Amino acid sequence: MKSLRVIRDFEQLGEIKQYNSILLAHRYHTVGEVDLNINFYSPNAELIEKNSLIRFDGRNDRVYQIKHKEIGLDELGKASENWTIKAFPLKAFLMQRITYPPSHTAYDNKSGSAETVMKHYVERNFITPDDPNRVFPNLVIAPDQERGPNVSWQSRFKNVAEELTEISLASGLGWEIYLDIPNQRYVFDVVQPSDRTMSQSVLPPVRFEPTLKTIAAMQYTTSDLNYKNFAYVAGPGEGIERIVKGVGTSTGANRYELFIDARDVPDQTNDDPPLPRPLVDIETDLEIRGLRELEKMIQEQYLEAQILTKSQLIYETDYFLGDIVTVRNKNWNVGLDARITELLEVHESGGYKISATFGNNMPTLIDKIKLQFQQISGEVRK
Repeated sequence: MKSLRVIRDFEQLGEIKQYNSILLAHRYHTVGEVDLNINFYSPNAELIEKNSLIRFDGRNDRVYQIKHKEIGLDELGKASENWTIKAFPLKAFLMQRITYPPSHTAYDNKSGSAETVMKHYVERNFITPDDPNRVFPNLVIAPDQERGPNVSWQSRFKNVAEELTEISLASGLGWEIYLDIPNQRYVFDVVQPSDRTMSQSVLPPVRFEPTLKTIAAMQYTTSDLNYKNFAYVAGPGEGIERIVKGVGTSTGANRYELFIDARDVPDQTNDDPPLPRPLVDIETDLEIRGLRELEKMIQEQYLEAQILTKSQLIYETDYFLGDIVTVRNKNWNVGLDARITELLEVHESGGYKISATFGNNMPTLIDKIKLQFQQISGEVRK
């Protein structure tokens, strides 16, 4: 089993080599988590305290902050000897701030490469905020390489981690925070994955297929339940003066409409004092917002599979979280190129298992409820 090192204030306090199990949930677009089960009497188990860090297998890209400890009695009233620990990767730090706009404008607007925009919101709310009390100690940003497609973003009082997730989904870039012990700092950076599909010839292709003995259990779902292909995007203004942009080309029986409240798209510039924005710029922002939201409402495909650990494909050698790979099942007549968006690793005394989600996760009931609230009209009735 891989060892754990407990770290506090950038100093290693001790090493843990004995635990019952650890589940590492790596998520590309959003924040993952760790579930650790450890015996109360395991050597150095007493070092595991809330807000301490645990580093898995000596890796600075696998460092997690402990946020929950639990122990209890069984049904017979006997005290358990096992702690249940929940921890989150360092990128969860970015859940601690909201996007606070500059004092002279209602929204924090930023255009540029996806990497530039993501690093802008981290810079504005963690590194050099207007309020020095919002500075997050020891957090730095890696140099901007301007990767990813150009995006135009507006944000106001939204959770920074959730905004980065939205930009990640729109651009294909991932995001991480790494531990830098020699320099006693945390480093935020974006991640650019690789195309390892069968249709490219730059890298060795990666194909997950039962007949190749690279995956075992497999579940595939295709659904049109949430499908929309045309959006009415409503921007600033009231009543008949409100700017509304139609996005999409579908017609007739094949047209599935969606309303998007985009009142946060600004009608003034970031200048001090602000100036009116040209109508064409506002409509461009509304179109971008519509395309972005319609991306979430496409005809959905979900594919989960348990990867065979003893196969020709080795995690973090042949493929990585975020890579686009080819997945096939000839018996089902299913084949698609999809991003590895989630990987679950389980390490326990009985062995090691890994499973993957290709493409987006199937939405939960909570996800669907949140989506419905986001689509509620912002029209003011008079």
